Amino acid sequence: MSVFAVKVGAFIRDFLLGRKDWSKFTDAVANAYIKKIQDELYTEFMAASQQIPATSQFNKTGALSAATKGVFDTLIEDVSMTNDNVPVVIMGTKTALKKLNNLVEYGNAVTWTAESQKESIAHTGMIGDYEGTALMEIPQRFANNDIATKLVDNGKLLIMPLVETKPVKFVDGGETEVTVDQIAQTTDDRQTYEVTRRMGIGTYITNYFGVWNISTTTL
Repeated sequence: MSVFAVKVGAFIRDFLLGRKDWSKFTDAVANAYIKKIQDELYTEFMAASQQIPATSQFNKTGALSAATKGVFDTLIEDVSMTNDNVPVVIMGTKTALKKLNNLVEYGNAVTWTAESQKESIAHTGMIGDYEGTALMEIPQRFANNDIATKLVDNGKLLIMPLVETKPVKFVDGGETEVTVDQIAQTTDDRQTYEVTRRMGIGTYITNYFGVWNISTTTL
């Protein structure tokens, strides 16, 4: 675990005169922690696949097409079987999930496509489900103060078993400290608000899950 701190402040006169809202300052600290935790969880979750045992069986790379459909189906089956045959869900960003449309676009070569799935593509851009396997969209996020960097890999699909145990854990150190100070200045006094928190995020693999790294090559 690591210790994180967020501190805000302004001249006391600005609060007394109503120029600044103290509650907005404290809310900004809370929101900063929420975003930090969410960003760290997203990053850790997408990287968890690197720690899967039997990597070659559960970590695949290739294009999604009629030629690779069998390998994709086997990956889904293997994830389900290693988790006592529980249902699984295919997770990814909207961009990643739309790659499943490539299976539909092969026309008569792919016979499992239903008219309802084609209609779903027309309305949402994605097939509604994949042969009874539900799809779950992971919302995309920008890195903090960097709209050129996205936190979630658009080229990766996760095949996750529907179990209670999750591969990424968040631990709160339980040592949150809140400090409000008034600091004397030569021209005015400042009031600051600081929150220090001990927390950590890590990968804890207890269940097999699968990863499909989307590429333009075939297996």
